[in-house]
Amino acid sequence: MTKDLKASLKLLTKENKKIISHMERYMGARHLNEVCYDELLSDIVGMALECQERGEKFSDAVGMDYELFCHELVINTPKQSMPEQILSGVIWVLYCTGLVVPLLYVYSILFVNFTPATCNGFLFIAPIAYLIKYSVVALILVMGRYFIKRSTYKAQSVVLAVYLFIFMISIIVVDNLAYTWFGKNTFEIHIVVWMLIFLVLSVFSQVAKRLTALGIAYTKRKKESKAANMYTQMSGKNEDPHNDAS
Repeated sequence: MTKDLKASLKLLTKENKKIISHMERYMGARHLNEVCYDELLSDIVGMALECQERGEKFSDAVGMDYELFCHELVINTPKQSMPEQILSGVIWVLYCTGLVVPLLYVYSILFVNFTPATCNGFLFIAPIAYLIKYSVVALILVMGRYFIKRSTYKAQSVVLAVYLFIFMISIIVVDNLAYTWFGKNTFEIHIVVWMLIFLVLSVFSQVAKRLTALGIAYTKRKKESKAANMYTQMSGKNEDPHNDAS
């Protein structure tokens, strides 16, 4: 979401923010190209602001069926390409694994007697199974919530209940498998180096995803421009005989 769009959202009334929030949930579950999604959302927010300036209700302009209104808008909007979806997954994996290690490092300093990990300056020494366990748990927790938001528009409470059940089972399974496979083998990590690697990879992934999205959006605009030019040319040809006759 761009800074201009965030600024525009702050100007909305409480009622209009609620309507836009419903629309964001619906469109967010359609896996749209992020650049085209921002443009589409910006147009909707601009429409809401115009209604506010005229003293009109935004709900009257879009109708009470927000899903139908958004469906008409997104039907021709490009979806996320496979590279975009893969990069989105990579970004979330990096966030989970990248942040878990520093958090475990701080925890091992504050609660020395309640963790199998140890610290020696910036060197973090922990069992491999311990790191895998909490990395996977964080990944399931964060990505599960992300996919619930992105993949469901209705019945989110039911999906959330199923997800929490799967989450609890996953904790038990991962805990047992990690210690069975890796035993007490340890892994040493320099926390500063880890955070720098995490930062570089995260920035690279974000930039790669944005460039990929921009490429898809550029192709869409190019096609629309070409179609508009062809329509203009065809319209001009159709008007020529009439102009000559007059």
